[in-house]
Amino acid sequence: MTFQGPERIGWDEPDSSAGHGHTQPESYVYGQPVADTERRHVSARGVNPLQAPWNLLISAGLYLLGVGYLTYLLISHVNSTPLRHDFYWEFFTLKVVALVAIVVLVGAMLLAQPWGRYGLSAVTVVGILVVVLPGFWPASLLGIAAGVALWLPRGHAWFGFR
Repeated sequence: MTFQGPERIGWDEPDSSAGHGHTQPESYVYGQPVADTERRHVSARGVNPLQAPWNLLISAGLYLLGVGYLTYLLISHVNSTPLRHDFYWEFFTLKVVALVAIVVLVGAMLLAQPWGRYGLSAVTVVGILVVVLPGFWPASLLGIAAGVALWLPRGHAWFGFR
């Protein structure tokens, strides 16, 4: 009987006595990280946005509902402001560009482009930061709910991740 050495409790060592010709299993446990997350490229031309998973369709609907609410706020602010300051129209243009950008990101997300999902996540973070502004809390809550639906595991395959 030969002494094999101290046992390592809680650590699975690969079986070195398995014989020659057998390779060690690749695993993070054995100190060999394996890239098990693989992404295949998904072309926007071959994707029907209406066949997206339900969580992404719900997310898109919530984002578009938030854009509609923010558009309502923008129009009501224009109609109710008699005295306009120096940069009024510049800020108005900036807000309209931001709303159009959200619509473009929703479209990109439904066309299986990951940058659309990342951009909408950034929009959600900004929405969390402006939740304290009066009148913005409904759009912020819609953005948070849409962001959660956006990252549910069911939608990962839509973007090409396995």
